[in-house]
Amino acid sequence: MDRKPDPNATPESPVPAPDRDSNPIPDTPGDLLSTFRRGLGQPENLTLLVTIGIAVGVVWVLIEVVERAESFRRLVTEILRLGISGEVPESAQATPGLSFLAFLLLLCPVAFGLYSVRAYFQSRQFRNQRDDLSSRHKQLTQEQARVLAERNQLDGENRQLTQERDSLRGALDTERDRVQKTLEARTLRLQRTVEGGIKAAVRIRDQLFPVEERSARKSFESVEFTYYINKNFDAEVRRRYRIRAGEAPLHFWQNSIRVSNEADPIETFADLDFRLIGHDRGKDVVYLPTRNEPHDKAACIFFLPRIEPDTCRDIEIAYRWPRMNRQLLMQGWEEFSVKLNSAHQLRLYSVEIYLEPGTGGALHCEEAGVLLPHRTLESVTSYQGWPGWRYSSENIDVEWLDRRIALRVEWRKS
Repeated sequence: MDRKPDPNATPESPVPAPDRDSNPIPDTPGDLLSTFRRGLGQPENLTLLVTIGIAVGVVWVLIEVVERAESFRRLVTEILRLGISGEVPESAQATPGLSFLAFLLLLCPVAFGLYSVRAYFQSRQFRNQRDDLSSRHKQLTQEQARVLAERNQLDGENRQLTQERDSLRGALDTERDRVQKTLEARTLRLQRTVEGGIKAAVRIRDQLFPVEERSARKSFESVEFTYYINKNFDAEVRRRYRIRAGEAPLHFWQNSIRVSNEADPIETFADLDFRLIGHDRGKDVVYLPTRNEPHDKAACIFFLPRIEPDTCRDIEIAYRWPRMNRQLLMQGWEEFSVKLNSAHQLRLYSVEIYLEPGTGGALHCEEAGVLLPHRTLESVTSYQGWPGWRYSSENIDVEWLDRRIALRVEWRKS
């Protein structure tokens, strides 16, 4: 994406022309004079000139001393005579002392000259290093100016990108609000549609057949409930019914699911993975929700085709409810109860409850409702190896089925 140049960005500093040679060849007499003056201004050159001048002076003095050696020897002899004794020793008049003094006078300018030469080259080395550092400093200054210009340019681009980001964020927020409002409107319409369907199903159930006829039309031959409770106290439930029609055909039957407030609230049957299974070949079952509360649901089950008089239909209901049995964990107990309205004797009733190992506890069961005849309560193990309990009874007469059949289940820590 092309970006416009930032008007606030500092332009890059022009790269200065390279330094002229430290020793340029003069082209004119004026250049020659300027070069000579700059050379005299250098400390090491001035030191060398002074050293040469001193050496010349010392040599000149030495020549004068040699020319006046006799006078000097007499002067020394006089000094020695006056300082030591009245007589001048014979050794004081000898010339070795004068020679030694001349040697010293000659050695001093030589040593000073060597020191000056060493200082000269050392100064030149320092000056070259200083020039290198100055050149490096110039390069760093130019690099700093270039980096500063690039930073200013990046700041401008960053501001532009920030503006684009804010613009996109505003557009996304606007689009998100629009989509959210659309979804809320659609959800509301779907909810109204579902509620309308539920109300229609309830009217069909209540008005198609009188209440007193519905209870006399069916009977249960067998009822089997199975609960698989996992470590999180989610429950997978299977309810299997064998239903017989009475004197008239049976078109539908309502089944309900009610859980404790400790369980997770569920919005729709689809969230429960609710399934209706027909075990008779060539025959099917479908359902319409008739109650859809967060902890209480009911469905009207339609038989396709209808159950003819004195014939049976084998159906199964399966669903998964998250945290359905969390009351076991929170309160330590829960009741599993049912009330069956049947026109004839119930041949088999059983409830099996299994708990996945690893919860830190175990289940214990006892009867809490009507005491069924020929009942058994025993510990069993599921096909997955989960421990549990089975409560069952056979050949239950009708008068027992109008009462509440309940099993109290307790979860005790190991």
